This record gives sequence, C-alpha cells and structure tokens, in this order.
Amino acid sequence: MSVTVCLTSLLFCSTLQVYMAGRMQDGIGKMESMHTLRRLMAETPYRNVVMISTVSVLCIGLISIFLVLASVSFLVQDRRREFGMMRLNGASRTRIMVMELCEFALPLALANIVGSLLGSVLAVPMGKAFSGPSEFPGSGVSFDLRVRPSVTVLSFAFMMVVCLLGVWLAIRKLNKVSPLGLMAQESAKGAKKMGKLRIVISCPLVLLSLFVGFAPISLPLDMRCMLLVILVICTVYAASPLLVAGSVSLLGLIPEKLASGPGILARQRARRETAGSTAVALPVMMVLTIVISFLAVFQAGSIGGNMLNLQPLKADVIVSSDTEESFDELSSTIRDLGGEVRGADIYTTQTWAVENPSGAFQVAWQNGTDGLVGDGARRATAPEAVEGSLSDLGPGKIAVSNQNTDYRLGDKVTLIDRSDKRYQLTVAAIVRPPEGTPPLPMDFLSSADGLPHAGEEEQVLALISASSPSAISDITKAIRGAGIKGMSVETRSAFIDRFLQHGVSSQHALSVMIVGGTALAIIFLLQSIAIALSERQGQNRRLYQIGVSRQSIVWSAVLETGVNILAGALIAVVAICVVVAAVALAFSGIGLSVAYTPIPLGPFCLVGFLLLVIGVAATLMVSYGTLKSAGAN
Repeated sequence: MSVTVCLTSLLFCSTLQVYMAGRMQDGIGKMESMHTLRRLMAETPYRNVVMISTVSVLCIGLISIFLVLASVSFLVQDRRREFGMMRLNGASRTRIMVMELCEFALPLALANIVGSLLGSVLAVPMGKAFSGPSEFPGSGVSFDLRVRPSVTVLSFAFMMVVCLLGVWLAIRKLNKVSPLGLMAQESAKGAKKMGKLRIVISCPLVLLSLFVGFAPISLPLDMRCMLLVILVICTVYAASPLLVAGSVSLLGLIPEKLASGPGILARQRARRETAGSTAVALPVMMVLTIVISFLAVFQAGSIGGNMLNLQPLKADVIVSSDTEESFDELSSTIRDLGGEVRGADIYTTQTWAVENPSGAFQVAWQNGTDGLVGDGARRATAPEAVEGSLSDLGPGKIAVSNQNTDYRLGDKVTLIDRSDKRYQLTVAAIVRPPEGTPPLPMDFLSSADGLPHAGEEEQVLALISASSPSAISDITKAIRGAGIKGMSVETRSAFIDRFLQHGVSSQHALSVMIVGGTALAIIFLLQSIAIALSERQGQNRRLYQIGVSRQSIVWSAVLETGVNILAGALIAVVAICVVVAAVALAFSGIGLSVAYTPIPLGPFCLVGFLLLVIGVAATLMVSYGTLKSAGAN
C-alpha cells in the first residue's frame, strides 16, 4: 500500500508543480526587458501549459481518489476478524476508529512525504515534457520550472485527506457490524443488503448520465461531455461490485469450456470471491474509463470546434507562406491562370499588440486580385462590411472584426508594433471575416497604406476559388510549378484534414495523463493481486496436498486473474461506448457527420493489453513461488 500511495503522490505533486509553474510563468525572465508585443506573445505557451496540466491534474487526481479509496477499503476489510476480536474484548467503536486512523496515518504519511518530495524533484523533467506540446520551442522563452514547497505541502495534504478518508469510511462500515458478524465471513444477508444499497445509488446515476448524454438540453458541447464523463466515472465506481460479478460470470464461461478443471476452478473462485475479483478489476476499469473517456472528449472538442469553423470554407485552393517576399510572385502566378480562377484574395497577416484591452491580436492586409471589395458584389473569400465601408480605410483608419465586441464605429484603438511604437487609429468599419478560415480571424483589417508591416509572425494566405471543379487540379499544379520558396499549396479537403490532424496531434501532451494513469493502475493491480493470492495460500496448499497438480492450481489462478482483468475492460468498454455515443449524437445535432466521432481504440487496446500481460505475469510468478515453497515444506 505504501508503494502505491508514494507513486500516486509523486505523479500528483509533479503535475501540480507544472500547473503552478505555468500559472506563475516561470522562466519568462524580466518582463520589463521585453517589448510589449513580445511579452504578450510569450504568455501564450504558459496558457497552453496551464490548460494541459489542468487536464493531467484532474485525471490523475480522479484516478488517485477512486483507487486509493478502494485500496484502503480493501486492506481494512481484510482485517475484519481482528476488529471483531477487539470488539469482543471490550474495545469501543470510537477507540477502534482512533486506533486504526493512527495506525494507518504513520505509514501513509511517510509514503506521502516520500512521494511528494520525489514528485517535487521530478517536477523539472516533467516540466520539460510539457514544454514541447505547449509550443515553448521557437517562442523565445524557456520554461524553467521552479519547485514550490507550498505546492509540495498542498499535494501531501490532499493525498493524506484521501487516504484517511478511505480508512474512516471502511472502519465506519465495519463498526456497523456486530462482533460475531466480524469474526465470521461476510454473510449473504449483508452482501445482499450492500447490493441493494449500491443499486439504489447506481440507478439515479445511470439515469442522470443518460439524461445528460442524450436528452435535448441546451448545454455547450464541451460542458456536456465533461459532465457526462464525471457521471459515468461515478456510476462505474458505485456499481463496480455488481458489474464485476455479472461480467466475471459471463467471461468465466470461456475458460470453463476451454480449460476444463482449471477453468472451472477459476470461474468458481471468481464468482465466489467477489471482493477479490472487484479489487483486481477495479484498477483496470477505472483507469480505462477515466483516461480513454477524457481522451475521447478532448479529441471530440478539438474536431468538433475545428469542423464548425472549417465547414463554411468556400475557397477551393489554399496557399500559405511564412514570408511576404512570395506575395508578388504568387499574385503574378494567379493572374496568369486567367479564366481558371473565379476569384482570389491574398492576405498578409501579422501579430500586433493592442493597448486597452491589452492583448496580442492579428492584423490583416487584404490584397484581392481585383483590389479591396466594397459593398457591391462580394467574393466568398473576401471580408464583408457589416457597418461602415472598406473604402474608408486608409491612413489612421482600421476595420475591426464583428467578433470583437469591444469596439464600435468611431472608437479609437491603439496598436503597438514590435518596436513598441504606438499607432492610434479610428475604427472605420466593422467587417465579417471570410468563413471557414481559422488561420484568418482578422481581428483588425488595414489597407495597404494604413499600417506598416511592423508586427511579428508574418504570414501570407491566399484563398482561391476555381471556375470549375476540373480547374482545381490545374491551379494547384501551376502554383506548385512556379517554384515559390516556402509555399504550401493545398486543396480544400487537404487543408481541412491537416487542420483536424494538427488539432488532434497537439493533444499528444495528454500522453502524460495516459502514462501516469497506467502506472497507477499497474501498481494498484499488483497490490490487489498480491493480497488476493495471499488469501488463497491455505486453499492452494490443501488442493496441492490432496493431489491437485501444481500446474493446474497455477493455471487456475492465471485464468482467474485474466477473467477479472477482462471483466474490468469489458465494463470500461460499455462506459466508453456511452460517452462516444453521446458525442456522436451531439455531432449530429450541430450538423457534423458522425464519421468524425473520435474512437480512441489504439490507446484503449494498448493500456488494456499492458495491464493484462502484467497482471497475468505477476499471478504466474507469485502462484508458482508460493506452491514451490509449500512443496518444499
């Protein structure tokens, strides 16, 4: 138990240290030495760190709470005879509670201290693991994490509360049983009463989960999915003994039919020892349910948000470059295509700082092949004036996106370039940016003579509409054949696919969550297997003494562990399917194809297979070693 608590504290403390380092912007250096625009841009990676680490802390925290509570409860239940003797000898319930809390507090505190200290030491390499996905490389800022003792203390306090809460709940449950009841095995009447209680708790959770996931309620997609995941996790944990009992009985038929004697013994043991089966299956089903459900929800949020932004895209060919030097050559190439191009708009974009409200925003310069479009016939890839007129743009004038509600016509806005030079401009128009172009939010739009190109992160983006579907291929070949350096040419479908893949691949930082959750599940799984096998030592020895072969006993133990782990995986599959089905329904409701619904089959199979292999290997080694020593005696 101490090892599991130590590892849990280590992972929780290290990720919490990363979160606080992101909040406090460790490594950003002396802010006063940076110009305004660079300072604002430098804050973006820190916001990414906070977002990613928040997810990791939440996931690891949930896994820790559920598994620590279950593990501590299992250990306390294993000592029910000892508590019964204490009660028979006159010890009061309160005295037993205080004694056990003090007894468990010392080793748990030591394990938590070691884990929190190790987590603080490993926080620096953990921060390096987060820095890449948070886009620190190339930002000009180094994420130099500083270990905070206050975070170490907070992590220690949190884990101690969870551990002692588990001890208190388990002893409180045993104190309700009579002394003679504690001395005997748990009665069928008591198990039936507990089963009814779990049904009473689980049924409302199931109904509430189904309501949140499938009822037509007005909730944002992200909030709805996150709430559903939390409810599904609580439902699985509350109903775990009932679900495991049914799953074990079902899956146990396979070894019973295929492995004859050892298979029959494995199924009988798994069905009779429901507490042991639940202890082995619980780490598997909880880590798979929590990690894979969160992964599916985050991927769904990325895909759904990107698809809603990308679907209205009208351009047939999208050309992008990170240097303005390519503009003239690109413009000439598009003009030479003649009738194959129905319309084209070329934008140059930069990042500028804005004063009051402070922030970094995109400034765009639109250079359509026919000049800026006014209030007349509008191309689908050109901005549309909602208020005012684009013809009013010029020196001292700027247009603002209609998504920015901070400005109205006639307002003054101050933009700051990379040299901290300020430009006070008047809002001359409110524009609607071209639809379906996430790289072109067009926070501000300037004419060629309005603002100099003095910002950061310059890019050129061309949106080209073909005169016919057959002309798309000719346009792409012509632009690629022009040999323009650093130019990327994509069709509409390729552009959308790349954007979706980038959104999913940017979530590779969640691998910290997957690895951490899997490591916790492995430790808890090994602990549960060791406790379950230790309880079977006497029974295994008697079987060996009456003539049952060592191979049959070991094989039955391996089959039993395999059935329990597969039962946990089966329960997790059902829970994840509920989440995925709710996501597919939500996609359909907002007009997206259910084909875009993310199904994290790869991570599920990888984590499940790893837990199965480790569990079976541990059972094989421990069972064989126990029987070998028994034979020697």
